Amino acid sequence: MGKTRKDSKTDRMSVARKPRAALEQEIATLRNRVAQLEAIETEHQQTEAALRESEARQRVINESAFDYAFSFRVNDQDRLILDWLTESFTRITGYATETLIGRPNPLQQYIHPDDLAKVTQTLQSLPPEQTTEYEFRIVTQDGSIKWLRSRARARVRPDGQPTRIDGATLDITERKHIEETLQQTEERLSLFLHHLPGVAFIKDLEGHYLYANETLVNLWKTLFPDKVLTWLGQTDFDLFPPDVAEQFQKNDQRVLTNGQSEQLTETVPYPDGPQEWLVSKFPIVDPWGSPVMLGGIGIDVTKRP
Repeated sequence: MGKTRKDSKTDRMSVARKPRAALEQEIATLRNRVAQLEAIETEHQQTEAALRESEARQRVINESAFDYAFSFRVNDQDRLILDWLTESFTRITGYATETLIGRPNPLQQYIHPDDLAKVTQTLQSLPPEQTTEYEFRIVTQDGSIKWLRSRARARVRPDGQPTRIDGATLDITERKHIEETLQQTEERLSLFLHHLPGVAFIKDLEGHYLYANETLVNLWKTLFPDKVLTWLGQTDFDLFPPDVAEQFQKNDQRVLTNGQSEQLTETVPYPDGPQEWLVSKFPIVDPWGSPVMLGGIGIDVTKRP
């Protein structure tokens, strides 16, 4: 049964008779609780702000060391969903980031067709919590080809299932072009030295042979049939008599010390007698001008009857 009018009046009188100190204590407790909740909320907001600031700093760090950074989410079907991408991606590729973020498997839009399968396989087989580095080509929005190098790391659940792939990418197109140009130059130089009528060689600073053209190798086959297969890394003291090796070494050291090329005559012992060779020796220097190797070319100038 509900309360009667008399009972309600009794309750109100009971509240009214409640000591003032007790009411003030309850109010103070409530105020403390509200203050605690406000403090917790403020701390939460500060933590979120600090997290956002930390992420912003990390993005700046990523972009300073690399050209752009990225993060993929791996869904239940093992498909890669691009979650975020730094704006510098557009500068490198020409594609707007909003056209890729949120799309599953967006790689096919910009990865070179010949490298797409390799990149996809690399990302799908990343070892957990380990950084993997790989290189690939892209086709930019204007149709040009660029070379990129990425570092990626997979985050996994306790059961080993990948949940996210984070990474950063560097544009290495210019470096690749330099490497290709250098390779072409080396191939042309090797072809030139191969057909050079004289001998050509390169030694390190300790006198070990690092390179010998075909003419010189054929000469050594005649002079040292038992040593020709092991000339690489050897010095003149391993090939020639001591007095001849000392003559070659003295000339080498003078050229390296002076830092200037020199043309001189050196005597080479042959089975049928010594022969004179006109040799040009020159230092090969690093970008700071310090010798790092010794190069030389020579021709037989022996006067024969």
